[in-house]
Parts: sequence; C-alpha cells; structure tokens
Amino acid sequence: MTASESKARLKGLFNITVTPFTPDGGIDFHGLAEGIERLLAMDFDGFLIGGTYGEFATMSTEERATLFRYVVEVVRGRAPTLLCSAHSDPRVALELTQLATGLGGVPMVTPPFAHFSNRLPPPRPAGW
Repeated sequence: MTASESKARLKGLFNITVTPFTPDGGIDFHGLAEGIERLLAMDFDGFLIGGTYGEFATMSTEERATLFRYVVEVVRGRAPTLLCSAHSDPRVALELTQLATGLGGVPMVTPPFAHFSNRLPPPRPAGW
C-alpha cells in the first residue's frame, strides 16, 4: 500500500495501538503482532502506531524506525497505518516522516510536547 492509498483510506475507527515492551525494555514484537492481528479481527479500520501514549518519547530513533518497519510488515496493507513521526528535533521528525511515507504509512507529525533548552524558564508569577 502506498502512502497516497493509505491516505485515501483514512476513515472509520482507528486503534491507538500501545507498543508492548519486554521486561528488559525491548519491543515485544510477538505481543505486538498478536495485538495487531486481534485488532484486525475486531474490524478496526486502521492503526496509530508509536504515538499518543508517550512511548515514542522514550524510544530511540532506531527503535522507532524498527517499530514502523515491523508494523507495516505485519499489517501487509490490510489497513491504513498512521506512524507517529513527531520529535522535538525537526531533523529527526523529517527522517521519520520520510521513512513512514516510504513504507506506505501515513506520517503523523504533531508538535513536540516538550521543549528542551539550556535556558532557565521564566520565573512564575507570585501566587502560583
């Protein structure tokens, strides 16, 4: 499935899929595949992978790329797949967005929820 074909299918009920992890912190690929198959059997119209629940903020770029590739392989075009390519570094967001598109997924870029800076935040108003 190409990215444009996926976009054309963006309708219906999408599952916000949690990334399962093993006790040692790696991605539980077996559990992830089982979950995707179960959700497909439940007639979900698509998936949102690697976003919303916050796991993407704790994963390396390589882990996220591996997650994207694995999920697209498991889904095999049976449903459109949104791949969260958000990142606080726009260069990484671009890299993940290009990967998501190249895999036939639909990149989902949301504004970063945190901004990291070596500057101190402004003082809070009195009474806060």
